[in-house]
Amino acid sequence: MRKIVYIFLLFFFADCKKASLHFPENTRPYRIAENFQLTDQLGKSINFYENTTGKKITILFFGYAHCPDICISVLQKLSKTYDMLDEKEKDQVQFLFISIDPSRDNFIKLKEYSKQFNKNIIFLTGDLNEIQNIKTRFKIIAEKNESQTDSKKKSELIHSTNLLWINSDKEIIRSLPHQFRQIDLLEEIQYFLIQD
Repeated sequence: MRKIVYIFLLFFFADCKKASLHFPENTRPYRIAENFQLTDQLGKSINFYENTTGKKITILFFGYAHCPDICISVLQKLSKTYDMLDEKEKDQVQFLFISIDPSRDNFIKLKEYSKQFNKNIIFLTGDLNEIQNIKTRFKIIAEKNESQTDSKKKSELIHSTNLLWINSDKEIIRSLPHQFRQIDLLEEIQYFLIQD
């Protein structure tokens, strides 16, 4: 009888070990984050798979430099979270930002925009077809705000604001709401790195 209880507890704690602290995991089987190649804020060509080799966590966020609120808030929280990781943790984590507005967000614009955030966040852009293809594959919605009459607001985009958490196997294991608390993300990253 003891042996049966021991085996049960072993399986129970093995399952608990994979549980998240703050953000639930997606339903299995996980979707695969397909590879892509874009240009970073320094004008360098970046291959997603090659650039994230050795990273246990990649967090991918889609936005644009003219975004008046959500994008700035998310990137500030990502910056502060990265700052709070120790050096070993930083080596295992990558934050990526992909512009959904490539007609305005060339790499020069992204270089200027990126200066207000942590220098380890990679900002990416490409041509319209490349970005459209990536949006489709990652199931990202991004449309012009046609309902607005004000010309400034009409330049805004309505877009998906969730962040995608991708593991070392390139599986999208979580979708994080943009309203996440910085401390929750920090704890989730640290917990995942210990468990992984």
